[in-house]
Amino acid sequence: KFSVLDTLGSLNYHKKAYDIRKELNDEIGTAYSSENIATIYSKLSDYSTAYTYFKEAYSIFKKLNITSRMSLSAGNVGLMKYWLGDRSESLKYFIAAAGYYKIDKNDENLLLFRVDNDKFILFSMRTFSINKLARRCIHIC
Repeated sequence: KFSVLDTLGSLNYHKKAYDIRKELNDEIGTAYSSENIATIYSKLSDYSTAYTYFKEAYSIFKKLNITSRMSLSAGNVGLMKYWLGDRSESLKYFIAAAGYYKIDKNDENLLLFRVDNDKFILFSMRTFSINKLARRCIHIC
């Protein structure tokens, strides 16, 4: 069961870890802490704050060229943009996520992003090139 009190305690813990990692100039650790904080804010439906933390993590992973994390991070930023109502900006991040995913997991053919409890965005890596994904994005309700 979802407990706001437990979640706020967890948020406090992750913010302390974030501050320590920032102070130590631990960029990878900062990115992971930032993702943890963003996940908590998204559970609390504070998508604007979650976006800020997810965007920071994505920027760090991109700067350090950690392709194994760039797809997930870009997808998370896209989800926050989607939930904030900026569909065109969210699509840019979903397309970036698909590109990173293809680089990192080129044996896979489908990407699925959950954008709501009952809505998904499906990308077919087999059928469409990355450039065509913007026009071929399939919404499943």
